[in-house]
Amino acid sequence: MKKFAIALILLIAATSTLFAGGSSSSLNLRYPIVLVHGYAGSDQFIFGIDYFYGIKEALEDQGARVFVVDMSAFATSSVRAQQLKTFILRVLAVTGKSKVNIIAHSQGGLSARYMISNLGMAGKVASLVMISAPNRGTALSDVVIGKLPNAAQWAISAIANTLWGGLVAGEANSDFLAATNEMTHDNMNNVFNPNTPDSPLVRYYSYAGKMYAVSANIILTPTWLLLRYYDGDNDGIVPVSSARWGIWKGTITGLFGVDHFMEINHLFGNTPGFDAEGFYVNVAKMLKNDGF
Repeated sequence: MKKFAIALILLIAATSTLFAGGSSSSLNLRYPIVLVHGYAGSDQFIFGIDYFYGIKEALEDQGARVFVVDMSAFATSSVRAQQLKTFILRVLAVTGKSKVNIIAHSQGGLSARYMISNLGMAGKVASLVMISAPNRGTALSDVVIGKLPNAAQWAISAIANTLWGGLVAGEANSDFLAATNEMTHDNMNNVFNPNTPDSPLVRYYSYAGKMYAVSANIILTPTWLLLRYYDGDNDGIVPVSSARWGIWKGTITGLFGVDHFMEINHLFGNTPGFDAEGFYVNVAKMLKNDGF
């Protein structure tokens, strides 16, 4: 059923431009854009809530061709990378293009990096833009894996896998602990990165969000405090220092700070002081100017 839904989405996206006579063509990029969600994500959550809230539509309104992948909510990047590869090959078949531009949030950046380096997809990706990807790990994972007692790990894992992964994200095979363990500082720096070298065929870009203690998503204040202590500036989930990779495009702060959820235009488009849709449009304009 899920494969049928993906195929239907691709078919609709492929034909929709035939009826979009009034849309702008300012973002007629050379290659289509694939939006890649992060940890605990899905293309759509329960009740049809988009992970990239309003982002796909904002890009399409400017003439871009945009596809949104659905991967496992909680899984290692090696598992998610295979899902991403399958999706991108379908996008290329539908569009007739030779490559895609990937814009990835959070763990989506790691999944894309793994796919490019280890699954033979370097020649099919023109660019990878990472927004707050934990390329060098996050202390949140260190705390869950290294400091919580086994009983607490089990309880959190059960809730994440069944309630969030299963119900909210619609994923039947979530593996919270494996996904979390991947993003520890130790694993990222000593295992993942050495085995996931950048490809010279792909242009890598990175951004990081930075919040200031309190944001529109108040739930991230405790995690911001923890990360501030261990890792310095952060967006409530990922340290700024960890997000730096490839061509560093800078820190996103808006007027009042930008947290991990605001980076994808949540909650529900309420991102005070930060135009999330405009940010993604500007990213796409950058890709166009760079020839992608």
